[in-house]
Amino acid sequence: MSRVSRILAAASLLTLTAGAALADCPHSRFRFGYRGDHVPVMLKSDGTCTLSWRMRGVSTISEAEIAAPPHHGTAVASLTGVRYAGRGANDDRFSVRVCGTGRAGPGCSTLDVTVVQ
Repeated sequence: MSRVSRILAAASLLTLTAGAALADCPHSRFRFGYRGDHVPVMLKSDGTCTLSWRMRGVSTISEAEIAAPPHHGTAVASLTGVRYAGRGANDDRFSVRVCGTGRAGPGCSTLDVTVVQ
């Protein structure tokens, strides 16, 4: 099997992993695949941190936006991840909509993030 065939055969799912640009956000592991799915994510933060997207397979990201903003902080989405900055010692929630193209074609997924202190 050629390298290209192995790549195309790989699952085109995305995994959220902590990035190193700011302090890492410890979080639950999860996967999504542009199928209109809502994916729950638990995030631990007591300040400002960043999460970076890590693509697997043949996926590409064409859009990432905050679908529902946090109540006790700010979140900024980009094609490479999300930066969250909490205010105070409150738990929080927000949603991020990520769209792109995977092995099964184009679509979007929504990450429903719960932030705990």
